[in-house]
Amino acid sequence: MINSLSSQLNAANNQNNGICRLSDLRIGVPYEVLSFQRLQSRFGDTIVASLIPIGCLQEASIRVFLPKRFNDVLTEDEIQKYNNKVIRSVNLIYRGLVNRQHDLQFV
Repeated sequence: MINSLSSQLNAANNQNNGICRLSDLRIGVPYEVLSFQRLQSRFGDTIVASLIPIGCLQEASIRVFLPKRFNDVLTEDEIQKYNNKVIRSVNLIYRGLVNRQHDLQFV
């Protein structure tokens, strides 16, 4: 019975909830931002970006939480315009951790 429980717990540990950590992104690789979404999490409002590595058509899109500092910049109106392709698309480049903060560049 313990083996069964440990197997179930290990399986749950390896499941992905569909949202990756920013630190899981490859440093210096451009990702096309497919869409933004504002969500209510247990930590308050947050923005999730759906990404795909540029030039990698075989890879599925991935979702990442953006740092809280982007909450005020990406208003609901801006998110709708972006998702409806009214605003030109942007790419995200993850540059790693700088001063204990995720360094992101949008181009």
